[in-house]
Amino acid sequence: MFLLTRVTSGDVRSAAWLPGASFKRKAEKWALDSIAIKERPWEWLAASMVRTLLFPLKGYFLTTMYIWKADGTALPSFASRNAEKNLDDFQMVEVIKNCSAIAYLAGSDTTVSLALTFILAMVLHPEVQARAQAEIDAVVGPARFPDFSDRDRLPYVEALFAETMRIHPVAPLSVPHSCITDDVYNGYYIPAGATVVGNIWAIMHDETLYPEPSAFRPERFVKEEGKELQPHPEQFLFGFGRRVCPGKYLAANSVWLLITYLLSTFDIKKPLDKDGKEVDPAVKYNDGLVRISPEYSAIQAILHVASFPVRKR
Repeated sequence: MFLLTRVTSGDVRSAAWLPGASFKRKAEKWALDSIAIKERPWEWLAASMVRTLLFPLKGYFLTTMYIWKADGTALPSFASRNAEKNLDDFQMVEVIKNCSAIAYLAGSDTTVSLALTFILAMVLHPEVQARAQAEIDAVVGPARFPDFSDRDRLPYVEALFAETMRIHPVAPLSVPHSCITDDVYNGYYIPAGATVVGNIWAIMHDETLYPEPSAFRPERFVKEEGKELQPHPEQFLFGFGRRVCPGKYLAANSVWLLITYLLSTFDIKKPLDKDGKEVDPAVKYNDGLVRISPEYSAIQAILHVASFPVRKR
């Protein structure tokens, strides 16, 4: 294959329109998307909390200056709280933008995916849902939502949360690691500098760790006298070593609250067809960087408000 190239300041670049260069066109679009996901939310925030002035710097560039508005229309958030203190520091503004964007990228799809897996599991296993609801009713009662002070007194709900994380890991693979020195693992030689990727899905479905790994069984994580507990999925799902996900506790706590709120408020049931008969949802996942679970078309009917009757307690 011959590639038409042009040399500019020492750079060799392939023409994006050539056959076989679709990766270049995709990369250009993704580069713009990566900028937009950082800049557009900030622009929306800035419009609600500051007015923007453009003024020339040294006659060459336009520099953006943010001035705090007193109308208080910006909703409280990580970005708004930090921006209020650092609007005069352009470097800190960039840090705030980047931190906000990565928190969204790393936490939105993954959290939603885990929540949808939980909803699907409750539809497929109503007996599990009933047991968890009974525990919440007994411990918390009908007058308020569960909170973190109740967590130690809700062992079955905790086990249900763990099994939801295990059965369909949101991220089937961990982030890459680099081996610092030569190593041997189970007889397999790993040279220094090799890239190693942890197979989280395989760990979560290892029969030596989790008997009947394809079965949804929260009981495997319930503490009982004389029973050896199986490893909690949190040990593996958020990565390993120094590269463990920094949002681990935020993500886990957010989903735990969501699960307990749903259990205490709604009965999650199968959707009904036009004749009033229950429809079994298709268990189908989309694989990618994260496991999106399940397909929107498969769960749309389940999420319909008519299928979420408010619990009467």
